[in-house]
Amino acid sequence: MENTKVGTLLETLSAKDPDTSFESSFQFFKGEDKDDWVTVDPKTGQVSVAKVMDRESPFVINSTYNVTVYVVDNAQPPLTGTGTVVIHLGDQNDNMPLLTETSERVYVCLSDKESMTNITAEDLDLPPYSEPFHYELLGDIKQKWRIEPNTGKTVNLIREKNVYSGHYKLQIKISDSQGFGSVQNLSVTVCDCVITPSCHVHRSVATRPSFSAIGIIAFALILLLVFLLMALLLSCKKKKFMIPTDETPDWYLINSQH
Repeated sequence: MENTKVGTLLETLSAKDPDTSFESSFQFFKGEDKDDWVTVDPKTGQVSVAKVMDRESPFVINSTYNVTVYVVDNAQPPLTGTGTVVIHLGDQNDNMPLLTETSERVYVCLSDKESMTNITAEDLDLPPYSEPFHYELLGDIKQKWRIEPNTGKTVNLIREKNVYSGHYKLQIKISDSQGFGSVQNLSVTVCDCVITPSCHVHRSVATRPSFSAIGIIAFALILLLVFLLMALLLSCKKKKFMIPTDETPDWYLINSQH
C-alpha cells in the first residue's frame, strides 16, 4: 500500500543453494532502487520501507515498483545470485481532482442567448477514488453562471444571457467520487465571437499587427530613404557658371572645383 509508514517490514528474503554438498551461508545486498524506497538487511534479508512510497511516482509502472537484490554465498570465490523484489502498491485517496491546464482559463462567446464552454478535471488516483467528479459553483452566480451536468469528468459551464463582455473570476469546488476535493479558481473571458468563432483566437489575432500593415510601413520608410538619397546627390552635383574676362567681351564656361 502506498504511504506505508517508514520502517515497516515488507518482506524477508531467503535463498537456497542447489549444491547440497556444500553448506552455505548468505548475505543480501540491494542493487537498483530508483528512488531509494527500501533498505535490505545483509544478514537477515529483511526488506523495510525507507521512504514514503507513492503510487503516482514516475518510477511506478502499472502500480508496481521493482528493486534489484543480490545474494552472495560464503564460497571461495563467492558466487552471486540476482533477484527482483516486486512491490505492488495499492492506491489511496491522496490526490484531489484539479482543473486541467486548458480549463483554468476559458472563453465564452457573447450572445443574446445562453452560451457555454467545456471544463475538465483530472485526478491521479484510480477508481473508486477519482471520477465521476462533482462540480459546484460558489459565490454570486445565480442567473449568471451554472454547470450542467454537475457530475462527470468534463462538464458544461453555461453563461446566462444577462452576463456581458468582460473578465470574470469564478470559484468552483470539485470533488472526487468519495467527496474529497478543493475550491479552485476559474478565469472566464466573455467576448464577441461574430468575427472569429473562438474569441480566444480573435483576441490573439487582434493584439498582433497585421503583416500588410507592417509591409506598408516598411515600404514607406524605404521610399523616404530613396528620396533623401536623391536629394543628397542633387545637392552635391557639380555646378557650371559663366564669368566675364578683361581680355574679351565673350563669356567662358568655368567648371567649379567644389
